[in-house]
Amino acid sequence: MNGRSPERSDCVHKTNLLTEGAPFVGILTRKRWDNNVGVFLHINLRTFLKQLEEHGRAHDAQELEHSRKLLNLEPDTAELVSILAQSSNAKCALETGTSNGYSTIWLAASIGPSGARVVSIERSLEK
Repeated sequence: MNGRSPERSDCVHKTNLLTEGAPFVGILTRKRWDNNVGVFLHINLRTFLKQLEEHGRAHDAQELEHSRKLLNLEPDTAELVSILAQSSNAKCALETGTSNGYSTIWLAASIGPSGARVVSIERSLEK
């Protein structure tokens, strides 16, 4: 940051990550109702979240040191947090402990479309 408040362009409303070796850009908009999830998610975003879930589970199952685990929310918990964030009409959310961004993406998908912003911080450089 440059000492100023984060602007809309600084906030988590897009994610540009690598999945299966190919760039993935998912704009967090409400384009599709997914019957398996109680919130509106773009189908590509839902697929990406599923990949993050699976990666998190596999990583945490192999990692012995607690501080190095990703510790993603369970999908049902992430959905509930998303619904609560959306119903709160929050204009900004702060997440401490980004890890691999799983819950940050859920938060951004729930409050981002209304113009709200999500700021997420992580102290571990490894995560």
